Amino acid sequence: MDAILRRDGFYVQDNLKNKIAFTVMLLSYRCAEERLSELRSTVFRLLPVPEGAASPRQKASAAELNGCINNYLCTAADSWDTAACYQDVVGKLCECLQEFSALQESNSVTSYIRECVQLSWALCVQTPPLTLHYSDNVFNPALHERFHSSDPGSDKIRDFLWPALMEEKTCLHKGVIMTGEEEHRL
Repeated sequence: MDAILRRDGFYVQDNLKNKIAFTVMLLSYRCAEERLSELRSTVFRLLPVPEGAASPRQKASAAELNGCINNYLCTAADSWDTAACYQDVVGKLCECLQEFSALQESNSVTSYIRECVQLSWALCVQTPPLTLHYSDNVFNPALHERFHSSDPGSDKIRDFLWPALMEEKTCLHKGVIMTGEEEHRL
């Protein structure tokens, strides 16, 4: 985030940079999850695929359809139009970070947001989906890496700077956290 903001001549405090980077990724991921859920629901509603008490043949067909949708979405992830997610993320950032209104004019920041949205979409359409993990309160060396300015004597997570990347229960990449006694969470 430092390099992105410096490129466009912005000075932003470190804690706000961390907050923006984490928030953009989190909002991007949540938006991708929501859009994917809406897309699946729409396809199943339009066909219409019965829920619940369907015959074994209908259940098998619905499972096959779901597999085909998953396969298509995964192969099309790189070219999928994520413009609506991008707009949602920018809108939500402007709502929750008043400081963001000036930053949204930065080409580097908008590019970062687009990349986070595209990455989030690609994570969500995998089978099984890759998920972001960011809700722990206690340091776990299997899931987290401490930021260099963390309190090494404390296992209490103060802030998440970057979420862990999970595939089901397997950690693919550790989250970056701040530990310490301060009661502040992003």
